[in-house]
Amino acid sequence: MGHLYALYSDAAAEAGEELALDGGHGALTYAALMERVDDLADRLARAGAGPGLRIGVADDLGGDLHTVALAVSALDCSIVPYLTDGQPGERWRLDRLGVWATIGTGTGTLAVTPLSGPRGLHRSTEPEAYVLSTSGSTSAPKDVAIGERNLESYAGHLRAVAWMGPGDRIGQNYQPLFDPFYEVLMTAALGRATVVVPEGREHMLVQRFCERWGITVWNSVPSQVVMAHRLRQLAPGSLPDVRTAVFGGEALSTRSLSLWRAAAPASTVVNSYGPSEVTIACAEYVLPPTGQTLGDDVPIGRVLPHLESRLVAPDDAPDERELCVRGAQLFGGYLDPRDNADRFYREENGRLRVLREGKPMPGDWYRTGDIVEDTEQGLIYRRRIGHETKVRGKRVDLSAVEAELGRLPGVSDVRALVLDDAVHAVVETLDTDADRPFPELTGLRDYARPRTVVRVTALPRLRNGKSDLRAIEQLVRQTLSGPAAALTTTSGETP
Repeated sequence: MGHLYALYSDAAAEAGEELALDGGHGALTYAALMERVDDLADRLARAGAGPGLRIGVADDLGGDLHTVALAVSALDCSIVPYLTDGQPGERWRLDRLGVWATIGTGTGTLAVTPLSGPRGLHRSTEPEAYVLSTSGSTSAPKDVAIGERNLESYAGHLRAVAWMGPGDRIGQNYQPLFDPFYEVLMTAALGRATVVVPEGREHMLVQRFCERWGITVWNSVPSQVVMAHRLRQLAPGSLPDVRTAVFGGEALSTRSLSLWRAAAPASTVVNSYGPSEVTIACAEYVLPPTGQTLGDDVPIGRVLPHLESRLVAPDDAPDERELCVRGAQLFGGYLDPRDNADRFYREENGRLRVLREGKPMPGDWYRTGDIVEDTEQGLIYRRRIGHETKVRGKRVDLSAVEAELGRLPGVSDVRALVLDDAVHAVVETLDTDADRPFPELTGLRDYARPRTVVRVTALPRLRNGKSDLRAIEQLVRQTLSGPAAALTTTSGETP
C-alpha cells in the first residue's frame, strides 16, 4: 500500500469516528471514508489495476477526489492528476506518461476509462506516489515523479511539527495538480483532524469560508490573502479561531503577512518553501503569533534538518548564491532525461561539476534555481536565476522592477517581463484608468523602467494560485498590438 493510504488506514483504526472530510460535499468519518476507499480500490483491482501503474485522476471530482486519491494509493499505483476542461495536450500528456486509465465523473458514479494499450503502458519499478508536471507557467512543463520514499520522508517532518490535532479543521485550498494538496491530506491524517472540502470556489472568500466551517488551520498560496483582502474578506480580527497558517507555493511578502496577522492575530505563521522536485517543502520559517520584527523580506528559514543543503555561486553570478539540496525527499530525476541537463551538481574529489547529461545519482545536489541570502534569521529568497535578464546589453533584475512597482499606492501584485528588448509589466490594482500615468520610477535606471504598464484588477492565475506567466505575456502582447493611446508609459518613452 502507498503511504497516503497507510496514514488514513492508521487514522481509521485509531480514530474511526472522527470526521475525516466535511464541507459543501457532505461529511465522512475516517471509518466511513476508508470503507469507500476500499470499495473503489476493489473495483479498480477487478478492472486490472495493480502495483506500479499510473492512474489519471480528474481535477473536478469534488467530494470524491480524496476517495479516489486514497484508492489509487491503496493499490500501490501512482496518482497522475489532470485537467478536464479541454486543455490542449492533456490527453497527449497522459499517453506520454503511459497512464493505464483515468478516473473521472460519470453518470451518477465514477467513470474508469482505460487509456494505454500494452505497448504504451508504464509500470514503475520504484514505488511512485504521484506525478506532476511542473514549471508549465514559465517554460515547457517537466514531468516529476515523487516516490513513496520521498513522501514518507516529508510525512516524518509533518509528524514532528504536528500542525494539527483532533478537532482541528483545515480547508483544502488545492487541487491535486499542486503538491500542497498532498500536504493537507497528510497533515490532517497525522493529526486525526478534518479536511474541509469547499464547494466550488467558496474558499476564495476566506473570512466567510473560515467562519462557516470553523477552520482552525489555514494552508494556501500568499496571493489568496491579498485577493481576500481586496474582496473585503479579510477584516482585522475576523479569523480569531485560526491558530496555524501555512503559506507556500510562492514568495510570502511582508504585506501579505501583515494582512494575515491583522485578520488572524492568534495564528502561528509558517512560511514554507520548496520546489516540487524536493517533495512539497524543504525549508520553513515559523513566526509565532506574538510577532517579531522583520525587515523588507520574510525569511524562508532553514532547510529541514533531515536534508542537506549548500549555497553555490552560479557561473554567471559569482557574488550570489544558489540554494542546492539533497536527501531523502529529493526526486530521482525528471521523467524526460533531457530535462536533467544542468539541473544537478555532482561532487567529485571535493569539487562540484554541473551534470550536463545522464541520470542523477542519490548523492547529487539538486539546483533549485533560486538565489538566496544567508542571514541570522535564516535564508531569504531573492530571485529566480532566470528572473535576471539583459536589456540593450545591460543586466536587469526583474525582481527589482516588480519591487519598485509594488511599492506604489494601490498596487497589490506585479509581474515584469521582457519583450522586444524592453521591460514591460502587468500590475494588479483597483485603479485601471489607462490614461493616468504611473509615477516616475526613480529607483530604476532608464533601461530597466517598464515601457508599458498594463493595469488589471486581478493578475491571471493558474489553478494552483500561482501567476499564469503565459497569460500575462499575452496581455502585454495584446496591449502592444493595440492603439498607442492605450499604453501607459512610465519613462517618457514613445513605445
